[in-house]
Amino acid sequence: MFDKIKIRSGIPLPARHSHTELGAIADKMKPGDCVEVDKYRVISMCQAIRRRHGSGSATMRKLSDDLYRVWRNK
Repeated sequence: MFDKIKIRSGIPLPARHSHTELGAIADKMKPGDCVEVDKYRVISMCQAIRRRHGSGSATMRKLSDDLYRVWRNK
């Protein structure tokens, strides 16, 4: 059963595809960059950044009742 499975090395991992608009933005962000999003997207934006750049890499602050700013920390 396992003798048909071949181990290969030196094959590069394909780039991760971003399936959402927020994910595409998170992929382009560098440490210190920030974006302004509405209250309906703030959690999703933080999650997209954290998924791509690790835990603790996103910080958000409320600017007004409907507007937030999200930073990429690291």
